[in-house]
Amino acid sequence: LFSTDETNINAIDRLKFFAQETNGIKIAEFDLQSRGPGEVYGFTQAGIPQLRVANFSNLEMLNESRSAAQELIARSL
Repeated sequence: LFSTDETNINAIDRLKFFAQETNGIKIAEFDLQSRGPGEVYGFTQAGIPQLRVANFSNLEMLNESRSAAQELIARSL
C-alpha cells in the first residue's frame, strides 16, 4: 500500500471496507460508487467521466441496452 502524509478520510474508509469485505462483487461495486467509473476509453482510472450518457450503477439498464444493441447488430448482418 502507498500512503501520503496527508490524512484522507475517504482513503481510510475505503481501506476499512476492503479489510472487512471478502466478496469481490461488493468490493467492485463499492469501488465504483466511491471512486467513479473513470474513462472507458482513456487514461483516467477514477472519477466522473465527461460523457454522461449512462449511469454505471444501473446494471439492469446496461444489460438491457447491450441486448438491444446486439439484436440490432444481428439484424443488420
